[in-house]
Amino acid sequence: CDIMADVGGPGAPPSSTPLREIELTDEGPSLTLAQKFQGTTGLQVWDAGIVLLRFVASAPVAAVLATHPRVVELGSGTGVVGIGAAALGGDVVMTDLSEVLPLLRHNVALNAEIVARAQGSLSVVELRSWGVGAVPRELVDPELVLLSDCIFETTAATLLVETLEQLCTQPRTTVLLANEQREHPKNREAEAAFSAAAAVNFTVERVGREEQDEEYACDEIIVLRLRRKEADRPQQGRRQQDQDQKEDEDEGAGSGES
Repeated sequence: CDIMADVGGPGAPPSSTPLREIELTDEGPSLTLAQKFQGTTGLQVWDAGIVLLRFVASAPVAAVLATHPRVVELGSGTGVVGIGAAALGGDVVMTDLSEVLPLLRHNVALNAEIVARAQGSLSVVELRSWGVGAVPRELVDPELVLLSDCIFETTAATLLVETLEQLCTQPRTTVLLANEQREHPKNREAEAAFSAAAAVNFTVERVGREEQDEEYACDEIIVLRLRRKEADRPQQGRRQQDQDQKEDEDEGAGSGES
């Protein structure tokens, strides 16, 4: 699976910011995305993002997005998946680290017209970290959570699950995740850590090739569908209450300063 074979790659000039056109659907508009081949990996379009984009644009998920649901994307990078979801009608909040946000906001501006035509919306929020306390309360319990190629290191994989637990307190939220399986032992360990941690509080289902875009589906990139287990809602509710209480206490302390 080498979807990016025709668009350059790490060998491109370090200072370049090439524009890439990516078809949202075979019949529909294309996204215009800037990327950079230097700095963090979040500044490039990766194959897993394109695979997830095309799955999101498939009939069942696209039908949901047409109803303008709340969507949160973790580790948005260039925004290929989140912008695509908004171009299908979703009200999307994209999140990433501060060093990624300038390029992400640039790509939001590049695609403002097609998002507006679909009556979707896009906003960008910085998440300084993953883990307990990372999720602002206004992002909790969207209809859909998206993420691609975010499982690469064991500690980060565990923190990602903790973030998903805060973000998804009810089974009605669907998490769609795409990840390229790599042979390096570090990546394999991270995948195993994520799977073990996620299985505690989520049902995890692998999306079959028959559900994906046949032109883009490949064995090296898995697409997963996660939902919060019903039995864990009271426990997560207590966690969210503790987080809300801590935020209220922090706000109270701040208001007391002169």
